Amino acid sequence: MNIFGSRRNRQMAAVVCAASLALTGGCNKKGETLAHKGPHPVPVTAAKAELRPVEIREESVGYIEGREEPAVSAEVSGRVNAVLVDNGVTVRTGEPLARIDDGDLKLRHAAALAAASNAEKNMARLKNLFTEKVIPENEYDDAQAQLIALESQLAAATRDLKRATITSPLDGKVQTRLVAEGDYVTPGKAMFVIAGGTRLQIHLPFPESIANRFTVGQAVRITSPTTPDSVMEGKISEIRPAITTGSRSIDVIVNKDNPGGWMPGASVTGSVLLGVHQDAVQIPTLCVVLRPVGEVVYAIMGDKVRAIPVKTGERQRGMVEIISGLQGDETLAADGASYLTDGAAVKVSSPADNAR
Repeated sequence: MNIFGSRRNRQMAAVVCAASLALTGGCNKKGETLAHKGPHPVPVTAAKAELRPVEIREESVGYIEGREEPAVSAEVSGRVNAVLVDNGVTVRTGEPLARIDDGDLKLRHAAALAAASNAEKNMARLKNLFTEKVIPENEYDDAQAQLIALESQLAAATRDLKRATITSPLDGKVQTRLVAEGDYVTPGKAMFVIAGGTRLQIHLPFPESIANRFTVGQAVRITSPTTPDSVMEGKISEIRPAITTGSRSIDVIVNKDNPGGWMPGASVTGSVLLGVHQDAVQIPTLCVVLRPVGEVVYAIMGDKVRAIPVKTGERQRGMVEIISGLQGDETLAADGASYLTDGAAVKVSSPADNAR
């Protein structure tokens, strides 16, 4: 056997194999070409188009305001010697907020108490004398009137002494602190603003361009990051045309009793229910692919797909409404849809189950 001839034959076989690899996709160990079987199918998951109601909603980020926001004012004169709370602090009804120097009030109370006590003792003595007809009736009446006057003064002194401690009139949060230690206050001087937490007012701003979509009584779903496990359901109570040149917005208001844990000042997300599309076709958002011709989906037809142009509507929580293009019973490519073209071969790698 000619060893050179054998080597030359092997070299020629390698050249043929390389050429065949470029044209047909491969060759076997003996240099024989392998038949080309076309492109590999694209692995995809499948989802089923479904008919179900779709809620039409508009969302906005707003805030909570207490419907009760009293200004807590001083009721006696004096210098503030203690401020016990600051802005943002949650307080309960009757909880001390500040204390006013009560030295003079204590002296006044002590004097009123002593005067009322002496008058009471004197009244008891005069009562016996009047019963025995030792003194005239007018003297007894004067003593009785004096006792009543001194008891009123004592009640006023007791009340003012108590008012030297400023307390919260309701459960809520300190919205604004208006005094500091050392300030001199007089009756009527505002010291704190307390935002009540019993009745809430939720403010939701929306663009004026969609103002005509809202009406009083529409249902609103409200969530807040401060109460992540709670969802508040309410209705639009008022729509204020609070449109300014700068904001071009309206103020949608929901008045609601506090279900517990919601506090004024917190941010909220409000979702207003504008209507419901019954028997709407819904599919997962990832089924929809944007192509030069517009949005399309790929219907799975055996081991291939067919591109279907669609028109989309509402998008909510990973689902999209299909307004036109589908009937609602199609099986569509989901994961992997963006790699497909019309007529492409596919391999479904999971059951056609649109789990949510």
